[in-house]
Amino acid sequence: MANGGDVRCIYERSVLHEPQILAGIAEFTEAGEQGRVIDQVPMKLCIADGSRALFSLTDPVAGGLTATNILVDHAALAASLRLGFEALWKQAVPVDRAAHSAGPMPAIRAAH
Repeated sequence: MANGGDVRCIYERSVLHEPQILAGIAEFTEAGEQGRVIDQVPMKLCIADGSRALFSLTDPVAGGLTATNILVDHAALAASLRLGFEALWKQAVPVDRAAHSAGPMPAIRAAH
């Protein structure tokens, strides 16, 4: 953000119950991050310059404790991941609205 780039993050709703994480989100938002919230986030994903992506998958069998990090240095694959991010972004709600909402967030819908 300091270099003029846009930063958009989608957070899983469960983090809204973690005071330290919520404080960090508030700090990032104040610095210019656009944050949204959805019930479940399928993976941690970072997309840079539209042609590279880094994502992390956790192993549910291991209780989510082990992660595999994958670097994608292929423009077409990064574009596909970006499309997935954009679909989730449209379903998610802004952090400030989610923090005041008691009801469930939008569920991830499968594309048909």
